Amino acid sequence: MQETRIKGYINIIGYKVLADENTDPGRYGFRIMHDTDKMYFFSSAEQNVIREWMKAIMKATIGRDYSSKQLQDAFCIV
Repeated sequence: MQETRIKGYINIIGYKVLADENTDPGRYGFRIMHDTDKMYFFSSAEQNVIREWMKAIMKATIGRDYSSKQLQDAFCIV
């Protein structure tokens, strides 16, 4: 069995998730954007894969204020 190794990671704090049909023409795609950092593009031939990735990244970028019981959203979809 071959071991999988992590090649790197993206710190997604402060990123916004945006659907982008032009990311990879003929495939489903989205991008994540930051005001000051690099933009990243993701694509797949399967729409449900992209939807699940977008949902997971959006959940991961929700800002939480632990001093109150409210959640502050740190993402948007266009």
